[in-house]
Amino acid sequence: MNSIAVIGAGFVGLTTAACLAELGHNVICSDVNQDRIAQLIHGRIPFFEPDLAPLVAQNMSRGSLRFTSQNSHALQESSIVFICLPTPSLPDGSADTSYIERFLTVNRSDFTERCIIVMKSTVPIGAGNRFEALIARDDCNYVSNPEFLREGRAVHDFQNPDRIVIGSRSREAISSVRNLFKLESVPVVETELSSAEMIKYASNSFLSLKISFINEIALLCEKAQINVHEVARGIGLDTRIGSAFLMPGPGWGGSCFPKDTSELVQYAHSKGLQLRTVEAAIEANHDQKRNIVEKIVSSCDSSCAQVGILGLAFKAGTDDIRESPAIAIAEAIANRGISVFAFDPMVRRLPIRTLPTTFTHVESLERVCAGSDVLAVLTEWPDFSALDPNQVGKLMSRRVVVDARNILQRRAWEEAGFTYIGVGN
Repeated sequence: MNSIAVIGAGFVGLTTAACLAELGHNVICSDVNQDRIAQLIHGRIPFFEPDLAPLVAQNMSRGSLRFTSQNSHALQESSIVFICLPTPSLPDGSADTSYIERFLTVNRSDFTERCIIVMKSTVPIGAGNRFEALIARDDCNYVSNPEFLREGRAVHDFQNPDRIVIGSRSREAISSVRNLFKLESVPVVETELSSAEMIKYASNSFLSLKISFINEIALLCEKAQINVHEVARGIGLDTRIGSAFLMPGPGWGGSCFPKDTSELVQYAHSKGLQLRTVEAAIEANHDQKRNIVEKIVSSCDSSCAQVGILGLAFKAGTDDIRESPAIAIAEAIANRGISVFAFDPMVRRLPIRTLPTTFTHVESLERVCAGSDVLAVLTEWPDFSALDPNQVGKLMSRRVVVDARNILQRRAWEEAGFTYIGVGN
């Protein structure tokens, strides 16, 4: 059993802490946000992530997972430290590493002798070298171990990874981190520090490219009156391509793809290069959100007074609205003077920033449908695909649905008298 500290109790940190505890390690998770720690100590998870709450509760009850708001307390009893602190994007697109730098500067003397410091946060390429200098401890080893956790499937992804990437100057530290995961059959990529950092950025940028590509193909299919689902299936069966991330929709968002693509582009610029394919994917993603806005607005007639929005999270399985295309689309419609009523089964609060006065966040499906002229599905929640179009139609002023996720049964909605508008069909 290893004594492990996890610094940061956000999505990555809490998932990492709970899953490491489940593997039999003694884990203490620290966060300077005292309210968050108080919630966790009382068994309340501050965000929605399937399967995480029972895992936290189970390991707390058996004493393998504890929480503290004192970083020094967590560090002084741990031989391995996982850093899971935020690295938000700065206005120029680069990553803000100040949270990590502050932590390392303030707490470097609290690391135990021969401690292994493992970076889980997504940090700029080459940042590991700078962090080693900040730690300034010859007896400690620094490791880059990027996370590849999908929101909504984080526990599954931790326990069933495609690969584990570990970068370090120390072979001994790589071996120690590798042994923590107890996954003998999983490919392990052992690399230099900067290679591990690049793998994370390149992976997310490629997936973003794939989504932007299928969204543009969907637009072309609409113009050519071709079904994009048939095209995507035919493409995805090619083993060189694969079917994942070939579902057209309103665009990509969340805490990773927008940030990581921007930061990779900014890093390339710092080296005097342009990543034209990644930059095109970013622009195509902005275009896709504008395309969906036009689909919805153009489906309104001159008397259209209200649009109902189904879904605010950037994808199903999470309550995360960071860089959500649904939020951007709903706001753009509201800014055109159309009343927008929006509902999401998991999103309870919206950003503090001022929203258009024509934007209303409601707490029930019935309320979002009542009086709406157009209904737009922007997040692929199963509850939405199970809606009865006949019951929905009774609540609406007009029967028009824009299915930006292609999750509704088109025939059923058309038989219920709806004008159905999808993406790429």
